Amino acid sequence: MPDQESAQGFIRITYYQGLLIAGGFTLLGGLIGAWLNHYFANRRNKTERYNTAYDKFAEAFMPALHRFDEPEERADDIIREEFPRHKDAFFSFEHIIRGTKSEIRFKDKWKEYDAKQQRIYKYVWSGAPSSDFPEHDGYRVKDFNQILKKLIEELLEIPKP
Repeated sequence: MPDQESAQGFIRITYYQGLLIAGGFTLLGGLIGAWLNHYFANRRNKTERYNTAYDKFAEAFMPALHRFDEPEERADDIIREEFPRHKDAFFSFEHIIRGTKSEIRFKDKWKEYDAKQQRIYKYVWSGAPSSDFPEHDGYRVKDFNQILKKLIEELLEIPKP
């Protein structure tokens, strides 16, 4: 029996102490719940913002992708008409992807696309010698549509949510 009395003396608390302990746990639970709510709401909003920005970015490329499939369309005409929208979409989306794992690959693929479209446009319109466009060996001008389409698809695939 002496062990039972010492255990009761150790656990014995007053009514007010019990209220303080219960209130402390309630406050702690409320604070943790509020923090978790804020954390997950912030994550959800960030994900929604990224998805919306990506959709706008990809939407800017859709007309060009469809036009590349048309046999009568020429790459240089598509570039001349569509590239300004692509450039605007890139600069609008660039700040969203900043700091992510795929940022460097995305920017490298954009540089590759930008350089390729400039070279194709220059080759077709300026009559530049084929030495300025070594990839031309073995390609017909209509094959440039497929080259650019592939680059755009790769560019869109990198940041895809």
